[in-house]
Amino acid sequence: MHETSRVAAGITNGKVFRGAEDPNDVLILQDVVDMGRARAWLIGEDLKAAMQKAGVVGPTRFHFSV
Repeated sequence: MHETSRVAAGITNGKVFRGAEDPNDVLILQDVVDMGRARAWLIGEDLKAAMQKAGVVGPTRFHFSV
């Protein structure tokens, strides 16, 4: 379900990196087709539920680069 909604939002080609000193520090790089759809998906309930299920407990930050 989560992957389906992410791809439908135009977010693909994900790569996950973990910090060498702190493996709980995670960076995810993804391709985005439409910034508006991606931003809407990032604040949506599907992502929030998936992050809670995955055990995310700390603050998250989202950055977009062109």
